[in-house]
Amino acid sequence: MDTLRRCELIKSLDNATVEKLLPVFVPLEKDSGTEIFSEGDEGDGLYVLDCGLVRATKKMPRGHNMIVALFHGGDVFGEMALITKSKRSAACVMEEAGKIWHLPGEAFLELKESEPRVHTALVRAIGSLVSNRLKSMTAEMSTLLRELSYTKKDMEDLREQVVLSKCGFMGFLGSLVGGRGKARD
Repeated sequence: MDTLRRCELIKSLDNATVEKLLPVFVPLEKDSGTEIFSEGDEGDGLYVLDCGLVRATKKMPRGHNMIVALFHGGDVFGEMALITKSKRSAACVMEEAGKIWHLPGEAFLELKESEPRVHTALVRAIGSLVSNRLKSMTAEMSTLLRELSYTKKDMEDLREQVVLSKCGFMGFLGSLVGGRGKARD
């Protein structure tokens, strides 16, 4: 439970809220290679990784799986399906054996009725977590786009150099051919 108390989602909550929230989490021991959920599954709650390593993958259009995230101790995952009641957007598999804490969707909904203040605090904490992830992703995308634009400019410069080299080479060939032609005259 110490990992739960230190995870980004829980540590922002006051002690009274934490004490009411922690008992609804279910501990699960998982072996390496165990699938926690598949892309497209119905969301059944959120997870906090206690120890081990979780790999999140997304199926790509050409059929291969792309790693979209690696989760370490204290990381939260699966929260979007809990809030939006949507299907899982990625698959999560235990890369290394470990322990996870599961907040079942039913328990989350029960909190809304039995402990509305705790439920509201948790929703706000999840919103903050998602907001921070979006900010981070925006910064990463901005960096990638900047690098891509530099790459595009570099490619344009390279293409210009190739064209100039090609023109220079063609001019060189032309002078050779022209030189022979004049020699024959």
